[in-house]
Amino acid sequence: MNSKIMKELATNPRAHMDVQATGRLPRLRYPLQTPLLQLLKSMGPRERGQYRGVRVSPDIGYQCKHEFPTAEHLFRWLGGNEQILERKSIPGESFAIRNFRKTLTVDDLKAHSQIYPGQAASPRPGA
Repeated sequence: MNSKIMKELATNPRAHMDVQATGRLPRLRYPLQTPLLQLLKSMGPRERGQYRGVRVSPDIGYQCKHEFPTAEHLFRWLGGNEQILERKSIPGESFAIRNFRKTLTVDDLKAHSQIYPGQAASPRPGA
C-alpha cells in the first residue's frame, strides 16, 4: 500500500468508510497526459528552469492565460511525475483542452516564454 493511500485513509473518514463498505482501496493515477506535459517531461529539471516567463494559452492546449516564473513551475502545476489519488484532481487538468492533439516542440515552448536557452541577449538600457 502506497503512503499516499495510507494518508488518505487516515485523514479522510469518507475514504475509510468506502474501504469498509466495498473492500476496495483508493487507486492512484497519473495526471492527464497532455502534449505540453509530455514535452516538459522530455526535458530535465535544469533545462525547464531556463525557460522563464512561460505563458499557457489555447495555442498549447490550455483554456487559460496563466503565466509561470519557469517551465519547472508549469511542470509541477500540470502534475509532473506525481501520482495522485483517483478522486483528486490537480489544477492543470481543469484547464486542459482534452481534444488537443497537436505535437508540441521546443519551438512552441520558446514562443510562449519570455526568456529561453540560446536566446540572444538583449542590450542593457543605457549601455
